[in-house]
Parts: sequence; structure tokens; C-alpha cells
Amino acid sequence: MSSQSRISVSWVEVEDYKYAVAYDSVTKLIDYDLLDYSIHLAKRLALSSLTVRNMVYHVTPFLAWISEGKILISHVGNHAITKFRDDELKRLVKRFGDSVKAHKRTVNSRLVCVYQYLAWVQWKRPDYIKLIGADGQVTSSLVIDNAGKLIKSKRKSKGCYPLLFSDSGSSSRHRPAYEATDQNCDDIKTHFLGGQSSYIAARNILMMDVMSQVSLRRGSVNSLRASQFMVAEDYFDKHDFLKVVPDSQKFSYKKVYKFSSLLTYKIKDFIETHRVTLMTQKKVTEREAQDRLFLSNTTGLPLSNSSVTGIFSSAFDTIGVEERAAAHAFRHKFANDRIHDEILERKKAGLDTSDSSIAYSVAPSMGQSNPESLLPYISRAQIKISSTLRKENLELKELREDNARLRKLLKELQGE
Repeated sequence: MSSQSRISVSWVEVEDYKYAVAYDSVTKLIDYDLLDYSIHLAKRLALSSLTVRNMVYHVTPFLAWISEGKILISHVGNHAITKFRDDELKRLVKRFGDSVKAHKRTVNSRLVCVYQYLAWVQWKRPDYIKLIGADGQVTSSLVIDNAGKLIKSKRKSKGCYPLLFSDSGSSSRHRPAYEATDQNCDDIKTHFLGGQSSYIAARNILMMDVMSQVSLRRGSVNSLRASQFMVAEDYFDKHDFLKVVPDSQKFSYKKVYKFSSLLTYKIKDFIETHRVTLMTQKKVTEREAQDRLFLSNTTGLPLSNSSVTGIFSSAFDTIGVEERAAAHAFRHKFANDRIHDEILERKKAGLDTSDSSIAYSVAPSMGQSNPESLLPYISRAQIKISSTLRKENLELKELREDNARLRKLLKELQGE
């Protein structure tokens, strides 16, 4: 058993708050410190359920690691932090491969939460006064006030978290970005259809459909080739879907994506009508078009990635979306829809609905090598679904109570 799998976390809801119950499968003990920490984050600091989940999620691998190494929390020092950092990076690289810098950013997110957790442990236990601080076992300029709230240091984060990887590159922090809604898609489609060119409308709507239904990134969508979709009429008599490998993929991957028969035939129809007409009008050969599926209405040549960004950024602005949104919002929509369906299907079947289980199930359909990058989205979906189900159960309870009162009243009237 790996150190990562020895600690499992369940979430218990009490008075509208969700608390983490961590169980060590080896020692058969509950980690009451982590339970108290989640209570502290939720009640005392009034952090959102999503934030609490993410912070607990990042601390758990560290607690599993020190438990595996039989290291007491009171004995943790800079050496342990450094060793955990390096071991965690090796684990992620071995398990998921791919970009080392991306995994370093993940480890850095974990370490930030670990530093903050250790500061809380010291605040909770005055006898751990030397655990973390400027002269502590773990060097850090983090300060917690008397109420247990982190005081933002005027120093740079390097002083607060000195052992983070410094060469991890820029980070998106895996913060859930804007997700396009069904209404957004309808409004954008109407916007495109109201334009002057039928080719532009057909092209843009098709790009939106591909991003929403296949979860391709902007560059991958724009690298699709027309020849990849020229299948025989009876192709789907023998196949459930069309496998396509976009030429341009993140980190130069060669991942396979599945296109449904409906979407494939829609693309094929676009190629044989709108695309052919445009190339004829612009006198562009297939060689000049580089076989690319999406072409510029002005030149008939391949559309640039920046143009794709501009098209959808402008479209979101036009329909009144105030948040910063562009082509990637459709990929987020795909993720949200897929995660939502997966959770509900598992609940209905009585299967495991833990965040990690959902992540590993959904990741392949999104071309994600690191399922853990989906956890913020899954946490948010879990919260939304729990809230909806709770509301539905409350409404059902009220209906049953109303029904019981009506039955009682009817009985009384019949007895008169």
C-alpha cells in the first residue's frame, strides 16, 4: 500500500457545514487534528466548502507521508518538508509522467497548505512553539493571530513558503475558470447566425460544438484536418465513434479523441458545403489550406489560434458575460457536464462518489494525464449536487407533510 492510499477522507455534514473525517487504514485511527482543522476553516474562518475541501485535499498526502515514515507532527522540520516535496514530485512524475513543471506547481500548492496547517497546529498547541516560525524547526514567516487567522505577511511569499520549487513556471492554480452554460451556447449561436457571412456562422458554431462535445483545447480544435473526417457513409455501421488525433496538443501529446457519428457527419457536411464554397471563392487550393478544417473567411487560409480566441472572447462580451471568457469556457462546460453526470450516475448505482474516483473516471475523456487537476471542478460539482439534492429532499418532505395534513383533514371531514 502506498502512503497516499493509506489515509481516506470522508465528508460529514453537520448544521450546513462539511467536516473532514480522515481515517488511517494502517493504524485504524481517525486523524482528529485534521477534523478539528476542517472545523476551524469552515466555522471559525468561514471559508467556502470548496476552499476547505481543497486545503484538506492538499494536506492529506503530507499527513500520509509522515504517518508512513513514523514521523510525529511535533518533529517535522525543514528536512522533512524538503524530503516530502521531492518524494511527492517523484510520485506524480512516475504516476502521470508528462510535464515536470506542472507537477512542481501541484507540489507547491500542497506545500502552501502544509505550511498553513503546521502554523495552525502550533496555534492550537502552545507547547509546539518551536514547530514553525522564523527560528522554528520549519522556517517560515507565517503568522497566525489570536483568533487562529493567518496574518498576511508583508514579506514576499518566499519568506512564508521558502521550500517551494522556484522553477515551476507560471501557474493557473487550477482555479475553476468560467464555464459556458447551455444558455450561453444558445445565445452565442444566435449571435453568430445574425452575422453577415453564412460561412463564418457555420464555422464558428461548429468550432463551439467541437469544444463543447469533445473537450478539445483551442489549439487542438484549430489543428483539425478536413481529411480526418472524410469517412465512408457506412463507417458508423461498424464503429461507435470516430477516433481523431489532433495535430496540435498540449505538451506535444498524441492523444486520441472520440467524435460521435452526429458530430462527425456535421463536420463532413461543413467540409463539403461551406468550406468548399469558400475555397472556390478565394481560389485557394487544398495544399494552400494545409488540409485544415477551419479557414479564414478573409483569405481562405488556415485560421490563427489568436483569431479563435478573439472570435469567442468577442462573442461572450456581446451576449453580456461580464467575466473573462473565451474558447476555453466550452472545455470547462464539457468538464462540468461530464463530472455532473458521472456523480449522479454513481449515486444512482450506489458506487464510490469520492472526488478522486470521479477524477480518474472523467480524466480520460478530457485528455487529462493528471486527474488531480480536475479536483477543484469536482469539489464544486459535489457541493452543487449536494445542495440541490438537499433542497429536493426538503421539498419532498414538505409535500409529504402537506399530503399527510390533507389526508387527516379529509378523514376528519368524512367523520363529521
